[in-house]
Amino acid sequence: MRPYKSLNEKAFAFSDLHFFALLCAGGSTPSARAGYDAGDFAAKKGVGKIVYASKRSGNWEIYVMHADGSGKARLTKSKENDTMPCLSPDGRRVLWVAGGKGDDAVDVIEFGGRIWIMNLDGTRKKCLTPEDKREDTPKFSFDGKKIVFDSGEEGSHNIWTMNTDGSNRKQLTSNESDNAYPAFSPDGRRIVFESNRSGFYEIYVMDATGKNLKRLTKSENWAGMPQFSPDGKSIAFSLSGDGSDAAVFLMNADGRNQRKVSRDDLSNLYLSFSPDGKRLVFGSERDENYDIYTMDLNGKDLKRLTKDKAYETQPDWK
Repeated sequence: MRPYKSLNEKAFAFSDLHFFALLCAGGSTPSARAGYDAGDFAAKKGVGKIVYASKRSGNWEIYVMHADGSGKARLTKSKENDTMPCLSPDGRRVLWVAGGKGDDAVDVIEFGGRIWIMNLDGTRKKCLTPEDKREDTPKFSFDGKKIVFDSGEEGSHNIWTMNTDGSNRKQLTSNESDNAYPAFSPDGRRIVFESNRSGFYEIYVMDATGKNLKRLTKSENWAGMPQFSPDGKSIAFSLSGDGSDAAVFLMNADGRNQRKVSRDDLSNLYLSFSPDGKRLVFGSERDENYDIYTMDLNGKDLKRLTKDKAYETQPDWK
């Protein structure tokens, strides 16, 4: 398990819920069902959509909803845990990680899963990593042609890219530290990610070729889960310390002007910008439960989108 030692016990376990025990190659195949017509769902103009992971069905499954919290629909139905969803830029395809069994968020060990892709209506499901390579946190490039992810096939997790059909796999980092939560810049030239290569989890950026590595934070605590804004000028990330489990921070793309934007000391994780870059969606532990919230970039206008008693988090907004 990644040592986010500053987070409280529940937040620590949940921020690493994607490290599930992996099923063998002969395990069950994830299935999906569409609860709506994808064309009709996308027709709600000016709202956008959010995919997320939820335990409301008993184990972790992938769901989708309108960005105002309406129209919730389940996309996967599997004996495995399905987590870490990501929408394609056009909102028509979904990446996710399938793998592992467990009854609670604390049932985690240091393993990833297998990366899958499907249409938003649940059709044309395809496993992109059929072998046991412990892969995790997949993200589309802004043009929808590439996927960046972390893989633990060599022990520690490193950053890789591949085409959306699973071909042309390329390893970009190679060291004994953990490198995870990668995300492309809008122009596709840079990748931001978290790494503990300094002894602490910090935010780094590099060229999409793996060259010109630069450290952006020096928190000496835990900084992670970075995401570029749609205009490429800012990076959102979570930061623990100073009495906070994981506060939401923003900084310029070059690492300058780091500032706290969340107005509480709760656990706020898995950040994603709205398509227009004016709001953030994230998973947060409030009222002794994890749910999905949105807020302005100044921390105002907090809105709760999910209210189920089960854990719901890992949102991605397109």
